[in-house]
Amino acid sequence: MNKFTKNLFLLAGTFAVLLLLQVFTFAEVRSLMHDKMELEKLRVERNNKLERTTVDVQKFSTEERISKIASDSLNLHKAGRPYPIVEINKYEVEQITKIVENKYE
Repeated sequence: MNKFTKNLFLLAGTFAVLLLLQVFTFAEVRSLMHDKMELEKLRVERNNKLERTTVDVQKFSTEERISKIASDSLNLHKAGRPYPIVEINKYEVEQITKIVENKYE
């Protein structure tokens, strides 16, 4: 075999190996793209489910619904007016505490 034939076989072998690598690379890319699309569909499904669940939670936790359940089944009713605010002087509480402690010593 002469030098030209050896170089031709070497070139053909190298070309075949590179071609096989390219084919395997394309197959792997196609497989990964398919996996990516499947995972994207799964992500969209889960996001939709999460959104539906969030809407359901908001629907079930409205003040009107809770008030209706409380008044119907538990016989609880909302106060008509706000409760009065009682203000306590800290100094007076301390004085009363001292008086009570002295009385029960």
